[in-house]
Amino acid sequence: MRIIVKQQTLYKLYLSVFLLFCSLTGVSQELDIQGKVVGKTNKEPLAFVNVIYGDPPKGTTTNIDGEFKLSLSEPSAIEFSYLGYKTKIFDSHKLSSNGFVQIEMEKTSYDLGQILVMPGYNPANNIISKVNRNKNQNHPSSLSSFSYKSYNKMTFTVDSFGLEDIPGGGELDSLIIDTSELRLQKMLANQYLFLMETISKRKFQAPDKEKEYVTASRVSGFKDPSLVILATQFQSFSFYDDFVTIGDNNYLNPITKNSYKKYQFKVEDTLFVSDADSIFIISFFPKKGKNFDGLKGMLHIHTNGYALQKVIAEPVYPPSDFTIKIQHRYEFIENRQWFPSQLDTKIVFHNFKTGGKRDNYTLSGDGRTYIKDIEINPEIDHRFFDKLDVEIPYDAYHQSNEFWAQNRSHELSEKEERTYEVIDSLGEANDFDDKLKMVRMATTGYYPYKFLDIDYRKLLSYNQYEGFRMGFGGMTNDKISPWFSVGGYFAYGFKDKEVKYGGDLELFLDETKETKMHLSYQNDVAELGSYQFLMDRNLSSLENFRDYLVEDMNPEERIEGSVTFRLLRYLKMNAFINQYQIESMEPYVYSHENTDYSGNFHFSDAGIKLKYAYKEKLIKTPWGLISEGTDYPVLYANLTRGNQWFDGNFSNLRLEGRISETFTTKNLGKTHIHLMGGYASGTLPVFNMYNGNGSYTSRFALQIDNSFATMQLNEFFAQRFASIFLRQDMVSLLFRTDNFSPRLSVVTNMGWGWLDNMEHHENMMLKSFEEGYFESGLLLDNLLSVNFFSYGLGLYYRYGPYAFPKPADNFAYKFSLRINF
Repeated sequence: MRIIVKQQTLYKLYLSVFLLFCSLTGVSQELDIQGKVVGKTNKEPLAFVNVIYGDPPKGTTTNIDGEFKLSLSEPSAIEFSYLGYKTKIFDSHKLSSNGFVQIEMEKTSYDLGQILVMPGYNPANNIISKVNRNKNQNHPSSLSSFSYKSYNKMTFTVDSFGLEDIPGGGELDSLIIDTSELRLQKMLANQYLFLMETISKRKFQAPDKEKEYVTASRVSGFKDPSLVILATQFQSFSFYDDFVTIGDNNYLNPITKNSYKKYQFKVEDTLFVSDADSIFIISFFPKKGKNFDGLKGMLHIHTNGYALQKVIAEPVYPPSDFTIKIQHRYEFIENRQWFPSQLDTKIVFHNFKTGGKRDNYTLSGDGRTYIKDIEINPEIDHRFFDKLDVEIPYDAYHQSNEFWAQNRSHELSEKEERTYEVIDSLGEANDFDDKLKMVRMATTGYYPYKFLDIDYRKLLSYNQYEGFRMGFGGMTNDKISPWFSVGGYFAYGFKDKEVKYGGDLELFLDETKETKMHLSYQNDVAELGSYQFLMDRNLSSLENFRDYLVEDMNPEERIEGSVTFRLLRYLKMNAFINQYQIESMEPYVYSHENTDYSGNFHFSDAGIKLKYAYKEKLIKTPWGLISEGTDYPVLYANLTRGNQWFDGNFSNLRLEGRISETFTTKNLGKTHIHLMGGYASGTLPVFNMYNGNGSYTSRFALQIDNSFATMQLNEFFAQRFASIFLRQDMVSLLFRTDNFSPRLSVVTNMGWGWLDNMEHHENMMLKSFEEGYFESGLLLDNLLSVNFFSYGLGLYYRYGPYAFPKPADNFAYKFSLRINF
């Protein structure tokens, strides 16, 4: 009997332990759920979808790839909600039993533009104010240093309204559908049009040292890795600056000070992520009647530091040719700093032509940046920083497959692999790299043909003195030698009926320091009273059009030698020496110290030209350095000493300077300030003085920026001058619609010029403007936009001491043509 009792006790003990184990297992077992949320129609991933579960409710959100992971301690309903989509609710057991799940959400008609203004106090404004107060400490640039690695991927494809609905089957298909559309449909089902990837490391050290080094790059169809620059140029790295850069435009950030005066905010949802912290989801949109370059979208604000955790934003009024949308995700790194971890850019180019019968195709791009290995305030070797902001070595293209596999954030899909396979073979068969090189050279003014870079600007040009000018010019390229280039040109003017010609020799000494020597000979013509700075020619600047208006020129024969190099990180210098003679086209006589000079005037000069661009961004690529400019004013200066060397007859000193600045303000748009000045002393024939920089040739003429619109080209001359050009671009702040957004600019120009010893100049009427020259005007740009060009009109009025007695004579009417790229 005693033994039986022991057995029963033992059975009870086993049973109790078993039931306890089952109980504990049931309590501690977690339901692991992972999946992806996509749109029901296009199957594109939805970033930052709210995923709410548990009692009391807790939540998370999907990442920029629409992915989510959950670990639930007990069964729960799981709710997926997203502004503009129908809410979906699932049972956790159902989702966990399906492995990796894909949730499809259906769009609703909700529009961010429909945010209602509620009476009384808006709690969203208080939250935004807290974000603004904390933005300096949450901004990555507030750190003493940081470093990270990033993986960037961008794909391009073609979308069409109804492309996927092209009918199939039947003999009528070949009659209804263009064969190119069928090929396009088949191709897009298996691959993208274009794919590029980069892997890089970036380091920053306060206050302004930073550099990005590209360790690997790959572009479908190309071996030249420099195209990867495009992948990270569409948006700002951080969403904490007062103005957010999207594409080439700056938009007022909704978290700037007093932004509630321009933006309407609304708390759409609140997620409880822990007992202490929550996430506020706030929508924003410009207030009705507030006309400015604004954004619309969603902000996820974490109460830990009132920092941005997620951002979705897009322009309310995007450019006419494309739309763009950005997404940011931030993580709390090392439990002390919010830092960007994922960036996404979606861009759609409208009316993309494919050669088919349909015109409603769009070219769309999707760029994603994944940031990892983030270090906060690390020690950084100062030798990592140099004058380069971005460096792309040529061997970045030649990384192994193993390297890519280890550093990609996600494995390539079959569609992406197929893109590389097909486009790479097409690129090799059709010499994509050579074509890219031709496009790149063309933007600098040269078109490469075999061993010669043809200067297409010399093929045909026009000015008032020569009329139409035809010619040919070019320089040898690196197919002859990477160390030197030799070339020349000739031209003929149909109005002056004269031949011009010249030759050049360039020696490339140090690419990193941009050091080169240049020898040249020219027998050409030059504008009276002109000078040049050490600046790259900006093809989109309206200042270039002034060359077409020049009507007073003189034959000039010049020999010059120079050396150009970068003296400091932001300072570039050109030192030169030359000898030239100018043939006066007028019976002009310059008298000095009982000597009369006329006919041919002989000069000999030596000097330097300087360009100082603070924080200029330099990118080193396999084919040279690229300057992406700077957000700070750029200073240009010339110092020239005229000597009586060789055949020189005149001794003088000349100094010119130029500085420009453009800045954006919240309420006034863009302010452009351009200052110019010059000083000359010594023996100064008119060829060594300065013209007034006018651009008036007729009552109705082209708009020329940074010139006097109502002043004739050689109406005034000066030995010393100062000019101020002010333009307030309202950037469509006054009025605009979805399809019409003209830009109104208010312009005021002022100048002073002093001229001494007028008695030294005979047979030429010279007039100074020391009392001050004044004009103001209105410009209405972007009245019509076609492809890369926009057209507008302007009206200027001349007033002050040099105004004409008859008011009608003081007006000048302008036609503006701007190149938008």
